[in-house]
Amino acid sequence: MKGFDIGRSAFLCRCAFTIGLITEQEAWYYLLVLGKIAQQLFIDWQEFGMSHLVGRLTWVGINLAEPADTKRYPNGFDIKQKIQLDFEELTSILADDEHPWCQLDWQIDL
Repeated sequence: MKGFDIGRSAFLCRCAFTIGLITEQEAWYYLLVLGKIAQQLFIDWQEFGMSHLVGRLTWVGINLAEPADTKRYPNGFDIKQKIQLDFEELTSILADDEHPWCQLDWQIDL
């Protein structure tokens, strides 16, 4: 779940820079802090990616152990299909030697 929190924080940092709330230098500072936190919490990109995926599911309130709540999520099947697609995309990223995650060593000195 913390992978999602880190990813969301990086996204918000980018948004803050884009609209001028923080400088580029401040954005890089925060991104480096987030990177160091991620390195301490996870052993590799795969663990980070899975944590992000689980956190995202939690964020949208999906409990895969329970049948879909059709009143709250009338398109519950579509949600589960999206989860499957997200998992497949993560698997594809981790299998692609050309993807930046696969080219960038997790333990890079930040």
